[in-house]
Amino acid sequence: MKKQSGFRKQRLAKDIQRLIGELVMREVRDQRIQRASVVVTQVQLSPDISHARVYVTFANPATSPKDREIALGILQESEGYFRSVVGKQFSLRSAPQIHVHYDETGDEIERIRRELLEEKEELEAIKARSILE
Repeated sequence: MKKQSGFRKQRLAKDIQRLIGELVMREVRDQRIQRASVVVTQVQLSPDISHARVYVTFANPATSPKDREIALGILQESEGYFRSVVGKQFSLRSAPQIHVHYDETGDEIERIRRELLEEKEELEAIKARSILE
């Protein structure tokens, strides 16, 4: 398959992101997916558009790591369905293989936020002790 132009590839990635987000909300009927509030955060296409890495996260903060794994497994089982709909929707001769992955960006941001908060509290405690001395 030939390499696609950057603009077309970016536009297609955004369109696939929107479509798969809609499919997850409307077509995947599993309650575990609905409770987890799945959000498609990003789609990365390979240079020849033969593969699409679909990144998801969960908007429901009460989603446990176990529920997250189960929901991710359900989405990964749906990759073939997503691929067929993408191929039909965008009239692609060869639809990209869909690979669903958990987007850890939110977790990383939360970890950094907690570390900064702990550091701030530690500095404030040191400052308070130095004022009292």
